[in-house]
This record gives sequence, C-alpha cells and structure tokens, in this order.
Amino acid sequence: MTSLTLKNISHSFGADSILSDVSFSVQDDTRLGLVGPNGAGKTTLLRIICGEIQSDAGTIEIPKNISVGYLEQEAQITAQTTVWNLMLGVYKEVFSLEKRLRTLEHDMCEAAEDKKQWEKISLEYDKINKAFEDADGYGYKSAIRGVLKGLELGEDLYQREAGTLSGGQRSRLMLAKLLLEKPGLLLLDEPTNHLDTKAISWLEGYLKTWQGAVILVSHDRWFLDQLCTHIADLRKGKIDTYKGNYTSYTAQRKEKIRLLQKAYEHNQADLKRQKQVVEQYKVWGRIGGGKNFIKANARQKILDKTERVEKVQSDKKSISLKLNAGGRGGNDVLLAENLAMAFDSKQIFSGLDLKMLKGDKAALIGANGIGKTTLLKIISSNLKPTQGQVSLGAGITVSYYDQLQQNLNSGNTVLEEIQNAYPYMDNTQARNALASFLFCGDDVFKKISLLSGGEKGRLSLLKLMLGQGNFLLLDEPTNHLDMDSREMLEEALSEFDGTVLFVSHDRYFINKVANRVLDMKSGSLTKYNGNWSDYLEFLEKQKKEEQEPEKQDITKTALAKQKRADKEKENALRETKRRITEIEKDIESQEERLEQIESALANTEGLGEERLIELSAEHESVQGRIDELMQAWEEAHG
Repeated sequence: MTSLTLKNISHSFGADSILSDVSFSVQDDTRLGLVGPNGAGKTTLLRIICGEIQSDAGTIEIPKNISVGYLEQEAQITAQTTVWNLMLGVYKEVFSLEKRLRTLEHDMCEAAEDKKQWEKISLEYDKINKAFEDADGYGYKSAIRGVLKGLELGEDLYQREAGTLSGGQRSRLMLAKLLLEKPGLLLLDEPTNHLDTKAISWLEGYLKTWQGAVILVSHDRWFLDQLCTHIADLRKGKIDTYKGNYTSYTAQRKEKIRLLQKAYEHNQADLKRQKQVVEQYKVWGRIGGGKNFIKANARQKILDKTERVEKVQSDKKSISLKLNAGGRGGNDVLLAENLAMAFDSKQIFSGLDLKMLKGDKAALIGANGIGKTTLLKIISSNLKPTQGQVSLGAGITVSYYDQLQQNLNSGNTVLEEIQNAYPYMDNTQARNALASFLFCGDDVFKKISLLSGGEKGRLSLLKLMLGQGNFLLLDEPTNHLDMDSREMLEEALSEFDGTVLFVSHDRYFINKVANRVLDMKSGSLTKYNGNWSDYLEFLEKQKKEEQEPEKQDITKTALAKQKRADKEKENALRETKRRITEIEKDIESQEERLEQIESALANTEGLGEERLIELSAEHESVQGRIDELMQAWEEAHG
C-alpha cells in the first residue's frame, strides 16, 4: 500500500528556489534515506510532508488511516511533566480501554442472574479486551522501559522533569516517544545525532522490524546502509530515487553521471558531425550544382531538430585533501605502558598499554566518557598522565586534530591562522591552500570565532595536512563534515603512508579507513585486527561460542527446501550481476565504435557522398544501441 505520494512539490524562500517539481511515492514497507548537500532542502521537505509548512505548489497524498510522526533535529519539550509520565501519555487509549474493561467487569457481576444481559456485556467485553491487547495494554510498561533503555535513558531519569534534561537527552526522549506511538509514516531528521554507537545499533535493530514507512535524513552512512531500501537524492531542487542502500546508491549515481557525461559528449560529437555534413554538401553544391544545396538544406533541418543533451553540471564542492608524511620514521611508532589518568578523585583509566607500528590505522572506540579523547591528549603531549609513560619512535612527528578545535586561535582571521602556523607560506600560497578547502574570496578574512562548526573542522584539517606529520591523532574528524568531504578524508587517509590513531562514532568511516579496532572498556583496550565489519563478525562469532547453540527441530524436507530457496536467490543475484557486467562491456564496446566513426567523420576530406551517408547511418544506429543498453542497465539495477 502507498503511504505517501508527492506530486510536483515546489517551495521557495524569498527569491531562492529550494524545491522544484519534487515527485515520488513511498510504500508502507519502504525505508527511504533522504540525502543531498547541506542546504539542499531535506529538512524543509520533511516539514512540508508533516504539515508544519505549506508548499508553494504541488500536492501531498497520505491515506486517512496513516498517521505521521516527525522527529526534529533539536527536540522541543514544553510539557512540564516527568519522563515516565510523558511516555505514559502515549497510551491514553490503553487507559481508556482499561477503564471501560473495569466498568464492564462490574456490570457483568451485576447481571450475573440475567443471562441475556450478561451475554450482551460479555460480547462487548471480549471486543474491548481484544482492542486492549492490540494496543499493548498488558505490556506497555515493558515497552516503555525497553525503548528508554535502548536509547540509554536510565531509570534514574524516570522521575526527572523532561524539560530539565540536556539537549541530547531531550532528543532521545522525543525519539523514544515517537517510536512508542508507532506512526504509519515515520519522519526522522538526523536521529543518530545524540546517540553513541551502542544506542545507534539498537535503533537500527528496532527500525529494521518497523511496521510502516520510514523517511530519514542522516549523515550516518552506515546507518543508511543497514536500514534503507531506497535512497532519494535531493540536489538543486530536484530529486532522484534509487533502489538499494547508501553504498548501492553511490555506485548507481556514479555510473549514471558517467553515462550522462558520455551521452553529452556523443551528442556534441553528433552535432559537430552533422554540421560538417551540411558544410560538405554546401561545398559540393558550389562545385557540382544545386542538388547538393537541397541536400544541405534537408540535413540542416535534421540538425535543427536534433535533441540537445544538457551538460552534466557538477554541484560538488569538496575539499581537496592530500596527506603526506613529512618524514619516514621508524617501524616502531608508539609505546604506551601502564597509563593511568584521574581528574581529582575520579579515575578515568589505569593500567592501559598500547603499541602501534608504522602503517597502523587504528580506530579507538568505546562509550562516551570512557577516556578516548583523554588518551589522545596524553599521546599528543597535551595532557600529562598520572601514571605511566608514552614513548614515540625515532623520527615520529605527531599531528593532532582536536574535535573542539581548541588548536585554533579564535582572534585570528582564517588567513592569519594559516600564515601564523606556517610562516614560510606567502600570501598567494596560503590563499591557494585555503581555496582548496573551500575558503574563497573574503572568507579568508573571517574571524575564526565567527566560523561554523563545519568551517572550523575544514580549517583544522587543512592545518593537519600542511603539518605533514607521520603519526596522525584524530578526534572525531568527520564531525560537521558533509558526505562529500568525509569521502575525501577517507580516501586521503587510505592512501596516507604514515600511522593513524583516531576516535570516531562514524562506523562507515571506520570501515573504510581502519585496519585495527581498539575497544576501550573500563580503562582496558581490547585489540582486533580489521575494520568495523571484521570487528562485528568477531563479536558475533564470540557470542555464538559463549552461548549454548539452540537445537532447532527442522525436518530434512524443510531444510532441503530452505537450501534450495537460498541457492535460487544466490543464482538470481549472480545472474543479475553477470547481466550488468555484460551490459557495461557492451556499452564500452559500442562507445569505442562510436568514437571511431566520429573520428572518421571529423575529417570529411576524401570521403565520398556514399561513404559519408553510410557512416552517418551507422553513427545513428550505434547511438541508438547505446541508448537501449543504458535503459537496460538502469532496469537491471532497478
């Protein structure tokens, strides 16, 4: 069933057009990730769908039986009530049904001697009791506790007034309330912003079994990968939808852009060829008579009617990041032994050991407050441990990225910050470097105190790049970066020939960059080889080994049937991949032939009229074949 249909939605803020003829539909089992550059209008679109603001044009169709729930990025709580009472407010219908059940129970006792009346009341009681069960009347307390626990809102907060909670806690509380309300259409705007890795994993599991449609805006690419059945890409007011998760979307979009660029290039070559044909007929007309002028006019009419393919316009404004290790250094990079740290009477960790070798790219993970940032500060010599020592190898130079950007002088301008840190750079060199990190024109004269979080992050990354350390310490480097910039950072770190130790909650980033995972718990470090996927696989294997395997009563027939179904699914997937590969090879072959024809037609000297017509006909045929293959490629992915 269709839960939502948007038709030609347009919206502007003043003279700025945000959305232009946006159309798509969502089914009741769809989990749609809404992605696009910052400022593209993703939040605006969610607010239009839930009715908070009205679009300038277009229609929204939501079935009457579908309720809509919307989680804003920054939750607002106005009710003066406790956390527990706020959750109980979700179950008003349950309490109403329960009250009716108690009344009917009393009436049944009163009518015990009136069989006809008793049966009438009993029928209503059964009906109300069924509704009570369906509304989770017997399990609502467990449901509340389960959701609050999953989002890490402990029992110590149950009697706290909701309005006194921190911003992050309020956001999690409103998410919990929304999940318990179970709307048929769930709209989530950056739901993972205030969650740590454990809570995000819980939310992923919860939403995978969600009974209803979900539209979510998120910069958490792993979250989008785990959940989404479709991705909608919003850029320059237009929207394109793709089937599959985030990784599938990026591959499809990249290929689509490549094919569109090819189509544009071929269209331009075709237009050039047709112009040359017209000019050649005119030359022949001047030599041999009017018949060729007639042909020239006919070909000109064809040229005038030929469709013009628009040039693919790049809207990406990404940083240009290249990390170089300034010195090679030795194989031994870091040795930390028996480290301990305490602030006043609070012990953060103790007895911690860590060794890192050249080429290690280690992700340091763990719960908030466990001491990850503290450890980075100790290694970077910004903090002295209460016990233990840190030794760096010969020739090792450290560059530290601070998530709070405390290494930036708020009184400096952007340009002054770079020139003060690297005085060997002249004005032109500094401005060129800043331009590569999207600080252009008068942006370089902005005070650092006036920069946004994303701008400060980019400036800190530039300083990191210019510093050319061979041991990088990065504390939440993807915070405030858009997806394009995150991908650039991932690529730069993957190609970096030095050593990296980084703290991050971005699991997609960890998966792309890390070759080791360091899990910090109660001050100890458990070390795993591999990336995030390898880490999860190890935990799952460990969990299975610790638990007694449950015996499943499966008949041989059922087992064989399941294996057969799995095999058929695997074969179908393999056939689809084979078909896509075959199409892509065919496209490449046809494009090569098209280039050969265009090369021949680029120089019409020496070509007779018959050969010219022959090559023109083949050009049209090959171009038509490419169009068919492009359509087949899109269908194979869809």
